[in-house]
Amino acid sequence: MTRPDHDEAEWKQILAFVEEYRGVAAATETAHEYAAQAQQCLKVLAPSPARAALERAVQLVVERNN
Repeated sequence: MTRPDHDEAEWKQILAFVEEYRGVAAATETAHEYAAQAQQCLKVLAPSPARAALERAVQLVVERNN
């Protein structure tokens, strides 16, 4: 934790660990669950451009690729 960076071999080991234990897939699933909850919470607001913008923002967050 005291080193600011890792060498290439360490990064490969970290990536292998994340892939083996489905780290990215699990995080994506969790993000979609939170997004669904957020969309549900927004339904209490009256339809408006502001609500539509918030709904779109939630959608964009979970659809982004990077």
